[in-house]
Amino acid sequence: MISNMLLQIKNKFSQEVQFRLGHQTILKINNEWTEFDSQILSLSDWEDLKDFCLQNNEKVALETKGFVQGIFSDPTQTWIFSFTEWKNCMKAHFSYVTSEKISANIQFTPYYDSLKKKSGIHLISSQKKNGKSTLLAEIISESRKHTPELVALHSGPVQMNLQNLDSVVHLGSESLNWDGQHPIYDGIDTICIDMNEIQNLNKWVRFAEEGRTVFITVSANSIENVLMQIKSMTQDQSSLWSRFCEQLSSVIYQKLAQGSSAALHEIWILRKEEQKKIFHRTGVEEFIKLISTTSLYQSLNQSILQSIVRRKIDVKTAFEISNDVEGLDQSMKKMGL
Repeated sequence: MISNMLLQIKNKFSQEVQFRLGHQTILKINNEWTEFDSQILSLSDWEDLKDFCLQNNEKVALETKGFVQGIFSDPTQTWIFSFTEWKNCMKAHFSYVTSEKISANIQFTPYYDSLKKKSGIHLISSQKKNGKSTLLAEIISESRKHTPELVALHSGPVQMNLQNLDSVVHLGSESLNWDGQHPIYDGIDTICIDMNEIQNLNKWVRFAEEGRTVFITVSANSIENVLMQIKSMTQDQSSLWSRFCEQLSSVIYQKLAQGSSAALHEIWILRKEEQKKIFHRTGVEEFIKLISTTSLYQSLNQSILQSIVRRKIDVKTAFEISNDVEGLDQSMKKMGL
């Protein structure tokens, strides 16, 4: 019954639905919320919904923490859900996961080498609708192929498809402000914050200092922009900026090529000397100069050239994507393209 209802909702071209005890079920179509039907969700309906979607351990988490997030899937559809039971509020939010994903396929070996170190902060950035969550899922799946370590995920109801779900603990967004010593983090080796912005930076820096690996997604338009956002955020907290710089291990910026299956990447891997130097930088130009002079750096143009050679994008698309058209033109001429 629940599965058929979700299928009906999906067929109405809706990708979000909310169930709330004592209210009508509503769904979002073209960014507008509308009623699914005239039925009021009863307590028995609510219990049926939980029985259908939640495993026993998830029910326990809901009872003890008041919130749980997970994935419902059958052969025809996949939804990310979150259940909330807090005081008089009992509601569930479902977000449909589309199957149309673009594989990131990062072509920069030092990046995955940097993930072998089991600590540090890794920033994943892009502009909106450029696949940060999908990129994060691929990175986690690739870097954790041969390890049983637990991964904790803080996120809203986003369209993520993490493989090996048994090793992923979905913590949702409500627990972002919880203390770093909270029992939910016991046994967690890798923490992912997929919120598209940086919140509670001190908490994540502390986790990295404890020897854990931290991934954070950020909405930005370049690596320099990511760093300037954090620099601005910590302008009155020089000690926090210093600690952050010591823990920053990598920054990646992704840009999708419209109309193709190509994902382009600007990537910077930081060694100890860069971590020390970055602390003293104050402006965009200073960041650009430091980043471009390091050996563990792949520019967006280098990624574009790789995609041209592999015939993933054409020349016209390459110039549309590049943030340095003149430099790209010179490089293409040297390569005879």
